[in-house]
Formats: sequence, structure tokens, C-alpha cells
Amino acid sequence: MVPRILALHDIRDSLRDSAVRQVAQVYVDEWGWHYAADWGVEGLEAMVADIEQNYCGPAGLPDCTYVALDVDGMLTGTIALLRCDLRSRPHLPPWLGCLWVRPDMRG
Repeated sequence: MVPRILALHDIRDSLRDSAVRQVAQVYVDEWGWHYAADWGVEGLEAMVADIEQNYCGPAGLPDCTYVALDVDGMLTGTIALLRCDLRSRPHLPPWLGCLWVRPDMRG
């Protein structure tokens, strides 16, 4: 079955909490070093708080994260529209970042 693609700000209740936590885990696992070095965000709980604060805005800029969820609500992919992805290049917005696809869904 094809995953549903949703903006994090459109997801409600426990599905949103689950999606945010899954996204945070991927971000920590894949790019934790970057978030720690550039943004001072270290660890899962700090990442959950950062996503809730900065990545769950309305579609468009400011930052917005989109997720692909399977029928069981499990994360299959992410992508984000960002104002800035590198502090050294804030003059180059917008950014398309945080692209990740679960390995078994790649192909």
C-alpha cells in the first residue's frame, strides 16, 4: 500500500505524538552530529522538543516537515521545507532538507 503523506502540523492526537517521536529518532540517528554542532540539539528528547517548536508550522515557510506514514502509522519517509539548514549559509533560503526514506521502502 502507498504511504500517506501528511504535514506534521496537520496530524493530531496520538498519531502526531508517534510521528514526531519517529521523526526525532531518525534525525538523531542520521544527523544527530549536525544538529548538535550547528543547532545545539542533542539527544532524543531535545530533538522531539525542537521538532515540536520548529518543524510543525503551517505549510510553507516557516519550516514545515512532511512525513510518509504506512497504514500502521509507521514512518516511511520525511522531507522538510526550511528557512535555513546551515548556519553558515542563512542567505540561501529556502532549503529542502531532512530527506529520509526507510531502507525497506527505497528502490
